[in-house]
Amino acid sequence: MMIMEHDRPYRNKAWLENKYTTQKLSAYKIAEIVGVNHKTIWYWLHKHGVCMRSIGEANKHRQYTKETRQKIGNASRGRIPSAEARQKMSDAHKGEKSYNYGKHHSTKTKQKMSDAHRGKHHSEETRKKMSKAHSGENNTFYGKTHSEEARLKNSIAHKGRAVSEETKQKISNSLKGNKRARGADSPLYGTKHPEHSDRMKGSKNPFYGKKHSAETREKLRAYMIDSKGEKNPSWRGGVSFEPYCHKFNYQKKEEIRDKYDRTCFICGAEEDGQKLCVHHTSYNKMDGCETQNWNLVPLCRSCYAKTNGNRWHWFGLLYNHWAMDVDINFQSAELV
Repeated sequence: MMIMEHDRPYRNKAWLENKYTTQKLSAYKIAEIVGVNHKTIWYWLHKHGVCMRSIGEANKHRQYTKETRQKIGNASRGRIPSAEARQKMSDAHKGEKSYNYGKHHSTKTKQKMSDAHRGKHHSEETRKKMSKAHSGENNTFYGKTHSEEARLKNSIAHKGRAVSEETKQKISNSLKGNKRARGADSPLYGTKHPEHSDRMKGSKNPFYGKKHSAETREKLRAYMIDSKGEKNPSWRGGVSFEPYCHKFNYQKKEEIRDKYDRTCFICGAEEDGQKLCVHHTSYNKMDGCETQNWNLVPLCRSCYAKTNGNRWHWFGLLYNHWAMDVDINFQSAELV
């Protein structure tokens, strides 16, 4: 039986180029359409001088079946690439080589991603693994510091950014119900966070052996002058000058210190010659004056200094959670 030319359309350069280049069909798909082996299609592609796609480009339009994807997944499961292989993979997708370089997800795509992850929670075991995988030397930023340029960019990016009331409420709600251990049950009980202090002592301190220049000192002095009173970004209408409730006296402070065994409510450190500070968790100096509850906790000087900054964070932790149920156990290691 004689095979007619129209039964072998792949011999026609225009037809084959249209299928392969324009329609983006693979050699396998074209071979399936005309009923020949895929190697025959490759032969004629080369013969006609059609520009062949790379493996990456060819796989870009390939749609794997669910069964095939499962096989690929099973074959790859448990394999750990060497450090050298991982570095090569990383380099192959950096910067302009990344398929997503210069692109941005559309609002619709971001919403889909958000919806897909909503309501999902990692197990306690998974969270511990993730934490361990990014702690210490495993952290990609371990031993590194931001450059002056990077710090300036971060500063500019966050200037004027205000957290909405809705977001503050979400933060507050997410922290309610957390169980923490305090006092002698805390893993930081009786410590002063040595891992932090030792890291900044002596020659380890980035400012060790250095002094501010006359120009820098003048800038600091000018900044302090320009940041007084209402000019200060932390200005809250002069509340620091308002008087405390008259019931907030020495006896009340001693009562609060004794109630918590004279240990810091956050880190568990004991009094070491200096009395613990007594902190208003609601930042309201008139708490307890009338019918309100006393929202007071003892803090060491280090932790007390922290609560004067980022007040919404500490308000959410101390007032909305711990101070509403002071007899619960909580663990400070994750918070300090």
